[in-house]
Amino acid sequence: LVFFEDVGVSNNMQDIVVFFVFTNVIPHSTIIRLKRLDLVELMRMAEEIYVCESDARSAFYEKMNKQAALVQKLVCPFGIGVVVLAFLMWFVTGNEDPLPFGLMPSWAMSYSLIGCAFWEVLTSLFLSHEYTICMGIKLCVLVHLYEHFTHLKAEIQSLDHDCRERRSDSHYLQNRLASISRYHASIRALAQKADATFNLCLLSIYLNWSIFICTCLLRIGYIQLFSGEFWYLVIYLSAGCSLLFGDCFFTQRVINESETVGDACYQIDFVGCDLQFQKSLAMVIKEGQEPVVFTIGKFGNFSVVSIQIILKASFSYYTFLRSFS
Repeated sequence: LVFFEDVGVSNNMQDIVVFFVFTNVIPHSTIIRLKRLDLVELMRMAEEIYVCESDARSAFYEKMNKQAALVQKLVCPFGIGVVVLAFLMWFVTGNEDPLPFGLMPSWAMSYSLIGCAFWEVLTSLFLSHEYTICMGIKLCVLVHLYEHFTHLKAEIQSLDHDCRERRSDSHYLQNRLASISRYHASIRALAQKADATFNLCLLSIYLNWSIFICTCLLRIGYIQLFSGEFWYLVIYLSAGCSLLFGDCFFTQRVINESETVGDACYQIDFVGCDLQFQKSLAMVIKEGQEPVVFTIGKFGNFSVVSIQIILKASFSYYTFLRSFS
């Protein structure tokens, strides 16, 4: 739509920025809608996950729910705040465009300019809120996974203490280890379901944001620093990158914590315990040495290092296009 004369209200960067934002948000929301059954199943698994019986169980649930609620409160209003901030900047700076967001046909503007502005703001608020709600759900699941792995490690350390104090009670130790093994399997199943639900969304985000960052960098090189258009681009770049960096940060925390499960099991003093317990412990150690994996559309692993992929791709596009200018 950007390349037709009768669609954009002007030929400036605002139309292109809004176009790229919509091409990022709409595929993300569409994928989530197509995978809504997987999303419901993921939330059910997160709610009904098996947790080892212990004295610290209630405190663990309280801490986990408190952190997840905090993340949800911070993320969910984020999209609406960005739209409101962009609208206020358009209104205060006296932008030459008659609409706060581009991509409106000329026939619609001639019919009702106020109606077009209302439709743009309403659509932007709806899409941004839906996008951040989905991101908030994913971040809450990642918080749950991190806290579950932390609690699992605490249970393993408690088992180490029981091995020192109750070596002769092989039946009790075997039941404790079986409970820990079941808990670990439940956490890994939840992580695999989260990856299956959101991996295509990550692929869409990576493809779109690599091009969008390149476009913004290319435009920033030709405009005056700290001008209205400069801050307009900074708002959209910061908003999108903040959610992506947050996703990478929480994902990397889960991966790092999952890698410590095997080490925690290896620290158990199993000398003198029952032979069957030692064999079961060896199986748990083997499972704990395999960290959970999150992927970008099943094409590559997703972690903090993956941010470099976007930045390298954006810089490659930027240098390629810059060479023609």
